[in-house]
Amino acid sequence: MVNERRWLWAIFVLYFILGVGYSLLMPIWEAPDEPAHYHLAWRVARKGEYATQDLNYEANQPRAFYYLGSFVIRALDKIDTRYSNYYLPVEFKFNLGVRERRFDWNDGNYRFLLGVYALRWVNLLFGALSLWLNWKIFKMIAPDKPT
Repeated sequence: MVNERRWLWAIFVLYFILGVGYSLLMPIWEAPDEPAHYHLAWRVARKGEYATQDLNYEANQPRAFYYLGSFVIRALDKIDTRYSNYYLPVEFKFNLGVRERRFDWNDGNYRFLLGVYALRWVNLLFGALSLWLNWKIFKMIAPDKPT
């Protein structure tokens, strides 16, 4: 049991180190569909309504994450709205799928959008929850086998 818990803790620690590191090193909007996902949560937070499919191609996704994310954005808005603004610089669409920068970030237009990072970290918490649920389910399926 002790050895099992050590492994579980090791997995969670490694998961959070890699996840937070990746979230900090990945430039804003470079993660797959991140601008569209952030826009959905931002729109719920700022306008109080969910976007239509015509307005956002990710609007067919389940809504729970976006409503939860809107609470995070609203909390940041109470501190300073600049932390959670929805801002896209010029996009180089021809760079999709190529290992080149996709957005024209430079010293003049780069903004630290805390809202983007906060939603990335909310995703990390959902991932940790799924890891824990998987562990519990595997223990139920095979209780006598080592995990």
